[in-house]
Amino acid sequence: MEKQKNCPFDIFKNIDSIAGMGSNYEQRKVNTYKKGKIFIDTAWVDDMNWYETAVEHPKYKKGSMIIVEQYGKDKKKAQEGHKKWVKKMTSTRLPVKLTDIDMYGREKAFGEKQEYKRCDNKNLLK
Repeated sequence: MEKQKNCPFDIFKNIDSIAGMGSNYEQRKVNTYKKGKIFIDTAWVDDMNWYETAVEHPKYKKGSMIIVEQYGKDKKKAQEGHKKWVKKMTSTRLPVKLTDIDMYGREKAFGEKQEYKRCDNKNLLK
């Protein structure tokens, strides 16, 4: 299988760091917010070598994780970004949509972008 050109994510190159990420989460974590079904996590991602914030909210992508912001190697920006996303996602006026900005590098490699509109239909949120 030929490797995709310009794809920053190489599963074979990064397999060791992916396998070890779960064991050192407390060291990688910048901050975490959890209340009910809302989960906002900002941490260092070993396989990508950057900080990022991921959001889980029942009104977006059926409550699945969406990577909403990346900060490079700047921990201070990651801390500020985490606070910003907690404020955004706990507000009474939630964003109309969230964009998964990473998708393991697919946007950079293939021009793909995944957007998730807020679902306000209470029957679909069950």
